[in-house]
Amino acid sequence: MRKVANEIKINRVNRNRAVLVAFASLCINVTSSGQNINDRKLINYRPVSIYNVPVTNVTRAKYPAIDMHAHVYGQTDQDIARWIKVMDVCGIEKAIAFTGATGARFDTLVKMYSKYGNRFELWCGFDFSGYDKPGYGPEAVKELERCFNKGAKGVGEVMFKGKGITPSSKVKTNRGIRKYIKTKSIFQHDQAALKVVFLAIGNIEKKWTMPIQNWGLILHQFLIKFEDRCRI
Repeated sequence: MRKVANEIKINRVNRNRAVLVAFASLCINVTSSGQNINDRKLINYRPVSIYNVPVTNVTRAKYPAIDMHAHVYGQTDQDIARWIKVMDVCGIEKAIAFTGATGARFDTLVKMYSKYGNRFELWCGFDFSGYDKPGYGPEAVKELERCFNKGAKGVGEVMFKGKGITPSSKVKTNRGIRKYIKTKSIFQHDQAALKVVFLAIGNIEKKWTMPIQNWGLILHQFLIKFEDRCRI
């Protein structure tokens, strides 16, 4: 009786082993005959729904879009024509172009882009010429008004803020802030992070030796707008 029971157990183990070997062999065959795993890309993924429901293929947005941040990528009529063609394909009704330009340069861009109607909205720049000299301001305002009359809808993109703030100084400041926050990967809340940045800027300011340009004019504006908070 015991011998028969052992034989049954052995046969059952062998049968299970054979099933496992066959299944493993099938998996190997399926994998080897399929696509190379390195060639499987998300762009080629086309899942098939298991549900029998109506399918709506959305090939175009219901409403046209507005590109809120563009620049004058087209420098010739041919370039602009290609740009408009791409906009039409993507369903973009209008592009807001930050020229950053003033003077004759802005006038040239207006002449070039105005022929395309409402497809482009041009923003002018800000004239920083002579910002470090006394009396700066009225001429810059006059140029803004002139650009507005030429067709400018806004001001942008203002990269150089004037007052001695240049890209290099911003890079140095950002690098200094990272020096203080890189040792802490987690902050308990936003105020904790803000305090670290505030203290970091305080230490960075100690290395600033250049005087604040036009500080007299700035202080005068502060005294007018914040009379109850500013004291000399």
